[in-house]
Amino acid sequence: QYHSILRSVHESFIEVGSDAITTNSYGIVPGVGFRDGEEVARLMGLAGEIARKAATAVSDVKADEPGKNDNTKEEGNARALVFGSLGPLVESYRPDLIMNRRDGVKCYRYAIEGLYPHIDVFLAETMSCLEEVCQVVDALSEFYQEENDIMKCEESLATRHPLLVSFTLGADGKIRNGDAVVEVIPKLVEYSNQKGIECKFVDDNSSS
Repeated sequence: QYHSILRSVHESFIEVGSDAITTNSYGIVPGVGFRDGEEVARLMGLAGEIARKAATAVSDVKADEPGKNDNTKEEGNARALVFGSLGPLVESYRPDLIMNRRDGVKCYRYAIEGLYPHIDVFLAETMSCLEEVCQVVDALSEFYQEENDIMKCEESLATRHPLLVSFTLGADGKIRNGDAVVEVIPKLVEYSNQKGIECKFVDDNSSS
């Protein structure tokens, strides 16, 4: 029941002109009780699958088309991109609570594993400091390396989805740990390039 409601919500955004939808996966994190990695991967995959189905469902077929009616839907080409949401692992807006690098990367790996088959772009959203995003970058880098090792026998490489990053800013216009966003972005771009991850940025979201 709830899966169909979620799909309908995704479709409603597309039907009014959205070019992209975001998976309902922001809260599938240890901070709210999801600590089993395999379960995280499963739930992330389910969120991705629902969004993908919404993105590829064609508009209602016209009633005057032979053999069709107003309620008929089919699976077709993608109508919108699917962004795979990766939120803070513990608590939003709290750079002081982020996990250590090893544990954070491990948690993001499970999330990435679940989302990867269903999305076009990874979205690290509401990031509060550079370290938090670097954990996502490291997890992506490790994931792609492992996928490439598996696919060597097929003489192909895993498709690398771009990474969109959204920082959360305080009332002073700085990210939550006090760093200036204009100083953080070049560092993140350099680090992502070193790891082989295509990193892009969306408008920063702020909150006083």
